[in-house]
Amino acid sequence: MTLTADRRLLARFDGTAASGAALLIVLAIAAMAALHGRASSLLAIFGAVAEGNAVVDESTRQRFVLYRAGWQSFQQSPWIGHGWGNIIPSVKPFVPDADQWMLKILPQLHNDVLNFAVASGVIGVVAYLFIVTAPIVGALRSPRDNLRTFRLYGATVLTIVYVGGGLTDLMFGFEFHTYLFAMLTAILLHFCREPVS
Repeated sequence: MTLTADRRLLARFDGTAASGAALLIVLAIAAMAALHGRASSLLAIFGAVAEGNAVVDESTRQRFVLYRAGWQSFQQSPWIGHGWGNIIPSVKPFVPDADQWMLKILPQLHNDVLNFAVASGVIGVVAYLFIVTAPIVGALRSPRDNLRTFRLYGATVLTIVYVGGGLTDLMFGFEFHTYLFAMLTAILLHFCREPVS
């Protein structure tokens, strides 16, 4: 190995170690914040669900009502769905009378996968998977330059954030988040490249 190759290898190791340390710090801060905030009730929620007990957290209970109703609506039209404009009307028969008030104020089911499933059936879920994994596929197919690892990392984080956020709320369909996903994908895949000489 030449001295230049050794330096490059050492620089790459230093960058990986620094990234790992930064990730551990971020995870530690997030864990501390979670234990002191609303997220600290997650263990109680998971325990209640695992034991088959009623969930006492009202927000979680409301989401479970919507998820159950959405699943039943999806089963009525599993291949092509009910249409985007009919998400809430299609779940109305499956929501208990005491919770019908939610349907008057909510335009969606607080879950991206379920929204796509009820609106467009299996075809919609497949479309959702194509959309949400597009940044990773684009990064994998990008040129093998020195920024490829960064593009792949950024695309993976973007996908994880949108899938995670979409499991409990609306990410695709809310204009700001949909636009941000498209713009961050474009920036990662087309501007984070080495100049071609």
